[in-house]
Amino acid sequence: MDIIEYLESLPTVKVAPLYTSSIICRVILQHLPPLAAQYVARLLLVPEGTSEALISSWPTREAATAHEVALETLVRLNLFQGYRDKLGQQLYRLHDAFRDHICASGSARGLAWNSSLQDVPRANVTPESIADYAQKRWEEILLFLVGSASTIPATSANSRTLDVPGLLIALGLMSNDGPHHQPRITEAGFKYLLLDTFQQLWTLLRQYAAQVEGTEASLAVVLEFLLQLGSLGCRPLVLQELPPVEQGLALDMCQLGLLMPSQHGTTRLLLATPLARVLAEGGTQPSGTRGFVIVETNFR
Repeated sequence: MDIIEYLESLPTVKVAPLYTSSIICRVILQHLPPLAAQYVARLLLVPEGTSEALISSWPTREAATAHEVALETLVRLNLFQGYRDKLGQQLYRLHDAFRDHICASGSARGLAWNSSLQDVPRANVTPESIADYAQKRWEEILLFLVGSASTIPATSANSRTLDVPGLLIALGLMSNDGPHHQPRITEAGFKYLLLDTFQQLWTLLRQYAAQVEGTEASLAVVLEFLLQLGSLGCRPLVLQELPPVEQGLALDMCQLGLLMPSQHGTTRLLLATPLARVLAEGGTQPSGTRGFVIVETNFR
């Protein structure tokens, strides 16, 4: 399940607030099916919308199935909103907030985090050490899942402890019916081990978002924070500069291996690891995709 399928599974009342975030809007556009993204582009500068009849005339006969899939996806995500004009004609228009954020992104507004520290101090941090940290953290979780470790070690940013075993149990990957009520792996857990790392991590993060939602932050805040991590690159985050809610989320991501804590004098830094790429890729491993070539004339 990638991010588009995840959002489609949510009720409309939860999806609508997500479009207040420019980060979420950009990630959604990036991971829409190619034809659906093209339809968004066509309506981006048409706030009044387009008739259903005109939209139906866009695809060729060979692309009819892809057209239906694209249209259904946009409607389920509430990106295409249907209404009738005074003549009773059915029209579709883009979600207002989504359209505004995508237009703002195209004009280089609404950028991600700005940190007072733009360069990572290289004294004790290298790309290799960051990758090693991420691999170690994730392997510790998998070793706990299979029963080779009794606990998951805390990180150096130990002011907050994430209940990773609780996440695994909530997903049905472990149960509490082992000896002395210790968690043990289930059949679903063994199937989970067969997934690639991207799918494993995205599955865990979806459960994390569901558990944090309503207790510490809204789903929009949680997803916006997580999706921004995928675009950090080599830029560090200064923990003290984040709002309190995001500080808690960041420390949780250190325990999952998406962020690596580091110290620069009295400044606590957080560096994105290679695992954060799963967020940039919307929960899927990078791969080639099949698209559509659409040729238009500007003649009117």
